[in-house]
Amino acid sequence: MLRTICAVVAGAFAASFTDWAFMGALWHEHYLEFPEVWRRQAGDKAGENKAVLWACLLNVLCAATVVSLCAHFMLSGVSTVKLAVALWVAGPLPLLLGNHLFIKLHPKITAAHCLGWLAKFLVCAAAAALLI
Repeated sequence: MLRTICAVVAGAFAASFTDWAFMGALWHEHYLEFPEVWRRQAGDKAGENKAVLWACLLNVLCAATVVSLCAHFMLSGVSTVKLAVALWVAGPLPLLLGNHLFIKLHPKITAAHCLGWLAKFLVCAAAAALLI
């Protein structure tokens, strides 16, 4: 149980960095192409900080789910990577691509979010493989 908790914490911690890299830093300038899409106005630090906090808490949920599935099905090594890719293909990939069809987003932003979710699932699976 302690190893599972450690894997969840490590996965959530690493996932927060993948979010920053892919969904925050990569092609950041393209977020401003359609400013009306985003809820918070420039300079609304309190609202942005609250959103970041919630996103970090959701990373814990994501990590706990991936780690729990790996532990439940006794997956290790490459099997954890296969699970991560399967979860990505079944969940965020079609959702993000479908959203792109109906929401004004720069294609690079959609690509960054898709890659970010894949990276998030992979680091959570890696944490499970290494720590469980």
